[in-house]
Amino acid sequence: MAAASIPTLRQCNFLTLSFSGAGHLLPYHLGVAVAIKSNECSMGTPIHAVSGSSSGAIAATLFVYFPRERIKDYADRFISDGGRAMHHFKELIVEANKSAEARYRNQQSTSLANTRCSAERFLPHSGQAMSHLRAMIDDANASGEVLNPHNITLHIATTRCSYASLRLFDFPPNVSSIPVESLVKCLEASCKIPPHFHPFDVLPSKWPSTYPEEDGVRIDGISYVDGGISAPAPPTPVDSIEGACRVVISPISGSLHSGSAIRISPIDNSWKFPLDMKCRGGFLVHPSVQNFKAMQISAGLAASAPTLQEWYERGFEDATTKLTNLY
Repeated sequence: MAAASIPTLRQCNFLTLSFSGAGHLLPYHLGVAVAIKSNECSMGTPIHAVSGSSSGAIAATLFVYFPRERIKDYADRFISDGGRAMHHFKELIVEANKSAEARYRNQQSTSLANTRCSAERFLPHSGQAMSHLRAMIDDANASGEVLNPHNITLHIATTRCSYASLRLFDFPPNVSSIPVESLVKCLEASCKIPPHFHPFDVLPSKWPSTYPEEDGVRIDGISYVDGGISAPAPPTPVDSIEGACRVVISPISGSLHSGSAIRISPIDNSWKFPLDMKCRGGFLVHPSVQNFKAMQISAGLAASAPTLQEWYERGFEDATTKLTNLY
């Protein structure tokens, strides 16, 4: 697509962000998220909605509900360990709890009994990682650490097992107004790769692959799995509103499917087939040497700390350059 068809930020009434599935390349998303938050005030164009699939759903949640410093801290932990996304959510929660306790003591005169009860929730043996994420959001919201001054909505993509269709779960700007358990369940589902998954499942088909109910995470009695299957770069409900500009964020390079979209992806000068591969939801991917190597890292192969750090820096630089060029 010609560069002239890509809108500038001045032509957009508002932006929506779509974080694609990324696997172990989550640091690319985190670098982009930090760059956008660093430039948010100077962009002049508000962000109204953010969506994500798979590990992109984690990035989307962090972007909507947590400040830049928390995202950077999470990225550092993920990178230094070469992965373990949920484990590092748990570690981040411990820090959030310490900050919350300090605020409770200094500003709200929390009783010793309540402080002790709060601390006990975060002991390492107190439950699974996703339950710690729930507590992290509760405490960060109560202590004023959850910052969403621009009223950005969150949309987590999942794939319904029985129909292989996209299901978006929508969350409001104020996380305290929703059952956090619902957010946790949706993140679990969006990141759940079904045992019967095949890479061809992400390609358009008249008869898309379905999965046994036991492969998924049950939400209201219905099973869902990885959102990246039905929507590698999921939409938001407001993408089609006049004046909306969609920003697709992916560590996998490819062309744009829509003239009203902006794509933040690595520059790809490697050898490639002349035609892009079209995935479900209209997501386009270059069949290239660079993307082949990126997908290996995404799958956890050769995902060393230095490599993941490079991807974080690449995400930050790609987003900064793209935003500068679009002013």
